[in-house]
Parts: sequence; C-alpha cells; structure tokens
Amino acid sequence: MSGLVRTGAKAVKWGTLTTVARFGLQFLAQVILARMLGPEVYGIFGLGMVVLTLATFASNLGLGASLLYRDGITEQDIRFAFTWQMLAGGTATLVLWWAAPWIAEFFREPRAVDVVRWLGLTCLLTSASAVATTLAQRALKFRQVGVIQVASYALGYLGVGVPMAWMGHTTSALVAAWLVQTSVSTVALLRLQPHAWRPLLRYAGHRASAAEGRNLVLTNIMNWLLSNVDKVLIGRLMPAHAVGLYNIAANLALMPSTMLLGTLQPTLTALYGQAKHAPERVQAAYLQSLSLVGVFVLPVFTALAFLAEPLMLVVYGERWAGSGAILAVLFLTVPAYLAQGLGTPLLWTLGRGLQEPLAQLPALALGAVGVYWAAPMGVTAIAWAALGIMLLRMVGITAATLRALALPARAVLPILLRSIGLTALTVLAAWAAQRWVAALGANEWQQLPVLLALPAVLWWTCWCWWPQCFGPDAREGLRRLLRRPAATAPSAL
Repeated sequence: MSGLVRTGAKAVKWGTLTTVARFGLQFLAQVILARMLGPEVYGIFGLGMVVLTLATFASNLGLGASLLYRDGITEQDIRFAFTWQMLAGGTATLVLWWAAPWIAEFFREPRAVDVVRWLGLTCLLTSASAVATTLAQRALKFRQVGVIQVASYALGYLGVGVPMAWMGHTTSALVAAWLVQTSVSTVALLRLQPHAWRPLLRYAGHRASAAEGRNLVLTNIMNWLLSNVDKVLIGRLMPAHAVGLYNIAANLALMPSTMLLGTLQPTLTALYGQAKHAPERVQAAYLQSLSLVGVFVLPVFTALAFLAEPLMLVVYGERWAGSGAILAVLFLTVPAYLAQGLGTPLLWTLGRGLQEPLAQLPALALGAVGVYWAAPMGVTAIAWAALGIMLLRMVGITAATLRALALPARAVLPILLRSIGLTALTVLAAWAAQRWVAALGANEWQQLPVLLALPAVLWWTCWCWWPQCFGPDAREGLRRLLRRPAATAPSAL
C-alpha cells in the first residue's frame, strides 16, 4: 500500500472511530432530552435550526472550504478567506436577530423568535472556525478534530443542556447546549490550527478565490433547498408538535451518515487532490466506496426500516410514537444520501464543482412539486417525497461523477445488481422476523432483538459461506479499510 493510501486509511479509521463516538454521545443526549422535553419543544427548536442552516450556508461564502480543493495555498489566501468569512458571519448574525419576528410569523409560531435570534450567533462562531477547520482537514488531523467534536458536544449537551432541561427549561436548554457546543469547538479548532488573523479585503488572487467561494455558496444553497424543502413546508403548514415528530425522525435517520460524510468527504478530497493525476486509482477508489454503500449500507438501513416503530416506542417513549412511520421511510434515504455524497469530493477535486448543483436541478424542481402534492396527506407522505428527492439527487450526482471519471454507466451495474439482491434477502429475513414476533404476540422490547438478530444471521452466513456475492470492489474496499497501517514514514505516491 502506498504512503498516501496508508495515510488516508488511517485518517478514515480515526474519523470513523470519532464519528461512532459522536453518534453514541449525540444519540444518548437526544434520547434524554427528547424524553424530557417532548415533540412540541423540539418542533420550535427545529424551526430555528432550519433557518440557521440556511444562514450558515449563505454566510459561509465557501472561502474557507475552497482552501481544501487547491494544490497549494498562501498566507494571503488564508487571510482573505478568514476576513470575508468573519464579515459574512457577523452580517448573518445581525440579519437573523433583526428578521426573527418575520421568520416566526412565516412559520406561525411566535415562540420561535428568541430561538432564531440566539441561534443566529452560531453564524459568527462557525465563520470564525471555518478556515482553521479546513486547514486541519488538509493536514488530515481527523483524530484531533474528532476529539474536539466529541468533547464539545459532551460539554454542551450533557454538561449544559440536560441539567437545564432537568431544572425546567425548555427550548432555552436546547439553544444553550447548541451555543456552548459551538463556542467550545470554535475555540479548540483555532488553537489546534492557528493561522493569520490580520484582515485582507483583496489581493492579487482574490478573484479566483471569490469565484471558488461563489460556486460553493451556490452548491450549499441548492443542497439546503433539497434537504429542507420538506421541513419548511411542514413548519409552515403544521403545528410545532408535527414539526418535532418529523425532525426527531430525520435527525435519527441522517445523524450517522451526516457525521460519516463530514469525515469522509474532506479525507477523500485531500487524497483525490493528490492522486488526480492517476485516474485509474481514483476510479477504483470511487467504485469501491460506492460498492461499500450498496452492498452494506443499503441492506442494513432497509432492515432498520422494519425496526423503526418499536425503536421509537422503546427508546423515546409513547410521546414519540407518531415518529415511527416517518423514521421507517427516512431510514431508506440514508444509502442514497451517502452515495451522492461520495461523488461531490471528486467533482470539486476535478474542477467540476458547478456540476453538483446543476446535476441536482431536476431533483429540486420535481421534489418541490412532490412535497407540495404530499403535504395534504400528512408528514409520512412528505417523508416519501423526501425519499424521492434523495433518489433523484443520487442519480444526478452519480451520473455527473461517472462522466467526470470517464467511466461508463455499466461500470456500476454489477454493484447495483448485488445491492438489490442482498437487500431483497434482507427484506425477506426482516419480514419473516416481523411476522414471527407478531404471531408470538411479543411487545416492543421483545421485538427489537429478534428483528435485529435474523437479518444479522443471514448477513453473517453470506459473508462466511458466499463472500463472492458482495463483489470484488466491496471486498477490496473493506479489506483496505480494516487493514492496519504500517508504522513507517509515508512514501511518495
């Protein structure tokens, strides 16, 4: 294995390890707070988060993230990016503070005013750490970044949010937890990767930097529209209780994949940037990553869809029972979300970043119509529309990535067929397990282990006795991921 691959594998492993830790911690905190606060409080907080996500994307300007895609950067690049990120973040904070009453009026929820105003401070905080985060990712410091994320989340939610909720606070507990987490993370990242802070409004290469930033902002806004059109419509048309049910299901379904992509995408970008002159390696790495998602992630989350309703009742309690059907549908969006997320680093690394938003335009147009059409039928119907949007995004991004890599569409056909076959077997096992436990009259606590065990036994049997069904790409990708990197200095690629 080359030095680059060893370094990348080590970064991915550390990133995966800290992602698992973050998921466990976030899941624990979310369960505790959801049981204490209930759907209505989470719904009001969720309205603020929808607005904050858009403001953060728009104020980010893409200048910090654009540093990740360049072969070489200078101190002027860093100063220019940091200066404009801070100006944009401060502006976004002020705009949200001023516009909060109008935003709350749009959602018909006056209690959202203070939530929007205080969460707006996050725009300034994330802008302050954007450049440091990118520089740490360029250096593949995923272990340190992961530790910071885990520690800041623990301090914010377990150290502040849970005690405040226990003392009787509601939305303020969630807002305070979010602000403490973001503040601690920002300070730690700036200490981990210090850089020049001296303002720089323009320099010889500022036009190229600004152009890259504009492309990233356009992409971020497109992604926000695609990811939040369902939440905006629910917030506009339905009460806070329904918003809370939908948001908690969406958070639980996408939490692990969002965290994983947050680690994988910068890693892949850095590695592909160094290997882009060896196209055959890039092609192989992409097909292996896509195959891992198809033959492992798709069957797993399809099986989890059968667990959704008993999971919500056992873990979150009776107050959240209405989220079960929503969660079952949203679990199915995860494989498509990961698959499309694997293509975006390649498009940006190969200088085709604008193809990402262009490839998703059909998904936005058709998805908006689908969500609007589904809205009168309730939140579960909107979840199905969200699944359709994600599938269209996956098809568009995958097609654009294959073109960028000069790969024919038939290159992914074996992966698709294996994924469908393994998923069909998993569905059969999960359905049989569900029918069995229903015939036995088992309660939710008794259903969960059975519904988990039978698909797992089927998978283990296939892996031990018929590993060929997973395909060579998935087996090679898993072998490289699990291989222990040698403790030697990295050699040149």
